[in-house]
Amino acid sequence: MNMTRKSSDSYHDYLIESLKDFEEAAAYLEAALAETPDPKLLKKAFMNVLDALGPEHLSSAQLVQYREKTHLLFDQASISKIYEFVDWFSHLGLKLAVTAEQELKREPKPLLNLAQPEKRQ
Repeated sequence: MNMTRKSSDSYHDYLIESLKDFEEAAAYLEAALAETPDPKLLKKAFMNVLDALGPEHLSSAQLVQYREKTHLLFDQASISKIYEFVDWFSHLGLKLAVTAEQELKREPKPLLNLAQPEKRQ
């Protein structure tokens, strides 16, 4: 039996491969933030970047944690706050940008606890 891949699968593979480049990943996320507010699109962009960069730079446990935190962040009604933040900059003549770090640290910073806001003193 001859199994062929769907063109959408090939595109996804191509996309994930291209997002392994930090500059490409940063530009991809920046473009997603600049789009008309669409929580599903933004979540997909974050997940695609995680799929591309995560396996190379995170442990398996960290990758699972990042996936869970990303789902939590984008499943909350507060996702609109991200777009409000981007819009706020726009009204001031500024643009929120995503850039690649010069040097990737081997130990990523701990994730914010998105389920419970941090207390400010």
